[in-house]
Amino acid sequence: IICVGRLVPKKGIAQLAEACALLHADGRDFECQIIGDGPLRKELSEMIEAMGLQKRVALLGGMPQEKLVLLLHAATLFALPCVVTPDGNRDGIPVVLMEAMAVGVPVVSTRVSGIPELVHDGETGLLVPPHDANALADAIARLLDNPRLRERLAQAGRRLVEREYNIAVNAARKARLFAQVMRR
Repeated sequence: IICVGRLVPKKGIAQLAEACALLHADGRDFECQIIGDGPLRKELSEMIEAMGLQKRVALLGGMPQEKLVLLLHAATLFALPCVVTPDGNRDGIPVVLMEAMAVGVPVVSTRVSGIPELVHDGETGLLVPPHDANALADAIARLLDNPRLRERLAQAGRRLVEREYNIAVNAARKARLFAQVMRR
């Protein structure tokens, strides 16, 4: 399991740690690598230790893109359980979800902001409610248990990113829109 993001509340990494505790209590064999740094690092490290997950969940810190790409290619799944914080802070559509999908990794995320525009539940990935570690653990378990589902979601996710989030395609769309406006 790979997660990439700043260690800040809106990324929902505490919920991922809680989901990992549930998976561990269920006797599942997994490894979760969390890549990124931020103000919650110490708190998350203490949480992981308190739950006895030091051998299952690793906070790897920041890393160069080249190394991250290698980890993504080796991942079974990508999880980013974004949440809306009490002050309203939230992600839009995290680019890292697009990056994971682009390299063919199935994703699990939440129904927050624009994420459902990218992750279509059951089609291009799995979506769970925010702040729901049980649902997150269930979705992760589904992917861990079902290689065919992982493959189907990974392929559909990659196709969606190639089709809808491709810079060349989007630049051409914008150029056509500008040309239409200019003709008026």
